[in-house]
Amino acid sequence: MDLRELARRTVPRDEIDFRTVLFIDTLGALDARLMDISPYGFQSRARSRILERGERVQVTLPLAGPLGADVMWGLKGLFGCKFHEPIDPALYRDMLAALRAPLAPPAP
Repeated sequence: MDLRELARRTVPRDEIDFRTVLFIDTLGALDARLMDISPYGFQSRARSRILERGERVQVTLPLAGPLGADVMWGLKGLFGCKFHEPIDPALYRDMLAALRAPLAPPAP
């Protein structure tokens, strides 16, 4: 897959910058940064080997909890995943707001 194929996505994505931990069957826990998301999947950046199409991951998202997904592509530290089940539109709207909310400062 090359960058031109990534640009031809049929589902619009919402840009985010959300740090999380992914659990990958073949690697275990992996620190990652979600770059964009839709009700159907997400793009992430992580420091690891290139993930292979078909690898299974689990991501925990605000309000949605842990969600399973399959890696659809991997390219130079980026990879895209498709959720096993799409996120309900009402839940997605609220979850997206939580993903974009600024972090609260630490309590004094």
